[in-house]
Amino acid sequence: MPIHFDVPAPAAVPLTYTTRRRPRPGDTITENTGINNSAGTENGTGQPHEVVSVTGGAVATTSGLIIPIGSVTVVAPAGEMVPADIKMRPNTGITGPAVSGTGTSDTGTATEGLAGAQPLGIRAGRPEHLLIEGDTAHACPLLGASGHVFDLAYLDPPYDTGHDLSYADDREDWADFFHTRLVRATRLLDPDRGVVIIAIDDRRMAWARLITDAVLGADSFVACVVWDGGVKGQARLVSTSHDYMLIYAVNPAWMRRNKVQWREPKPGADLVTATARRLWDGDPVSSQEKMTAWFKSLSASNPAKSLYLYRCFNSAGRLFREGPVSKPSGRGYVYDVPHPVTGLPVVPPSTGWRYAPDRMERMLAEDRIVFRADHTRSVATKLYLDEQGEQVATSVFTEKRTRAAKRLAAQLDTIPTDASPSNAGGSSTDGSSTRQAVAARFFTYPKDTGVLARWLALATQNRADASFLDVFAGSGSLTQAVMEMNAADSGHRTSVAITLNEVPAGQARDLMTAGHRPGDAHWEAAGLIEQVTRPRLEMVAAELDQHLKVGRVVIGAGRYVLDEVGTAVSGAEAAA
Repeated sequence: MPIHFDVPAPAAVPLTYTTRRRPRPGDTITENTGINNSAGTENGTGQPHEVVSVTGGAVATTSGLIIPIGSVTVVAPAGEMVPADIKMRPNTGITGPAVSGTGTSDTGTATEGLAGAQPLGIRAGRPEHLLIEGDTAHACPLLGASGHVFDLAYLDPPYDTGHDLSYADDREDWADFFHTRLVRATRLLDPDRGVVIIAIDDRRMAWARLITDAVLGADSFVACVVWDGGVKGQARLVSTSHDYMLIYAVNPAWMRRNKVQWREPKPGADLVTATARRLWDGDPVSSQEKMTAWFKSLSASNPAKSLYLYRCFNSAGRLFREGPVSKPSGRGYVYDVPHPVTGLPVVPPSTGWRYAPDRMERMLAEDRIVFRADHTRSVATKLYLDEQGEQVATSVFTEKRTRAAKRLAAQLDTIPTDASPSNAGGSSTDGSSTRQAVAARFFTYPKDTGVLARWLALATQNRADASFLDVFAGSGSLTQAVMEMNAADSGHRTSVAITLNEVPAGQARDLMTAGHRPGDAHWEAAGLIEQVTRPRLEMVAAELDQHLKVGRVVIGAGRYVLDEVGTAVSGAEAAA
């Protein structure tokens, strides 16, 4: 049943209004005829036209006109949501809250509560996830009104896509588009430990950095992570193989006060530990020889190979590598350390001891010092792998993009053709091929769920109850990553993913020729959510025994409504 926001829509807001968002197929637009307010906002006052397609910087209409995007204003259809903090002049236009215009302005009434849509948690012992069809600019205020607070917001905005999207590709329009959604998403973050991760490429990275610095403060910047994903086609000059992840902390002062550290397991540490247990024969010397031979047998690509220094055993079978005892900068401590066999002082480091005498006494008592055969050589520390199994992440990593694309294609191939509404409009009757076509159009390189899981775990210290917001969900990779994290460690992390149910331009033209329009069943069945995101996440939820709710943001003449259009139960729930 629908989840209602028990707040009436503002009385002054008409059901048809104008907005400067990018046109999309099915919209009604008017040509701008002049500038009629003090802020310079162009308001469409010409004859209305229906949009057939949007390609590059031009709009094609049913009347055969080709109009530059900068010369049109969208007349949004009845039922589209008016954001709560947007100022409106009835029937003349919409401007941002900082922009003044002619006529009487009314600010949309903010929602006070969201009945029936409480923050996600555990349902029948299984983590909950929510997929919302709608614009983030609309959905975020409603999530805030219902009390949702997130530990991390992930933004993977579209940028210079070349596709016929409702999102703006023009640089200034993109900056405004991104800023609005960033502000609304960050309002939902935990005020102390909240983190923002922005996936972006070279063309928009500088803009995203400047805008996010302005919103969160430059001091909130944590790192610019470089993802080398392999060659992107055959470039004429330079093949750009990398993308970026901009990472920000909402409250860096809180993190410093609480000495927050982001660490991750060393790759291969589990395998090395398991092998050490298997090879330990009670004798440190022979066990070390076996461990050394095992490391040599590993391929260069095996992550465990990088831990080859961990091949020594103490008398109890604990694996360690040797560490330094000297003071790196010189002027270390000066004292004697007697050899346990000869009783004479061992050779001290030339720069002095790194540790104070009392610390050295504790290390000796805890079996953390390696002695040589006699006192003529210095000592070393024992760095045990079971205490050194974590590492700080570096800002550059490599993971091929094509792996995620192949995995998504394989997933879509396994979804039954009746898992989502059938396509119409003459495009394709094969559900699998239709999904593949939609996915290929929008997602050349979908995000790798393993990469996402790694950085989500780092930024939330792998807390089992962390909550995530995916602002531009696309194919739903982040939600799947969170589900996989839960399955790996029996966690109960939750996530909310927001995306539009966009239809590729070619299918949109076919649907319009067949007489269909945005909002009707045939049109919506051909969209991104119904063809890719929803069936993918429903399948994963069933496989991993988690709970997925699906809703859409709807605005009508009466109340704001988040319409719950479906629920994917887990495998266990379905069996029950």
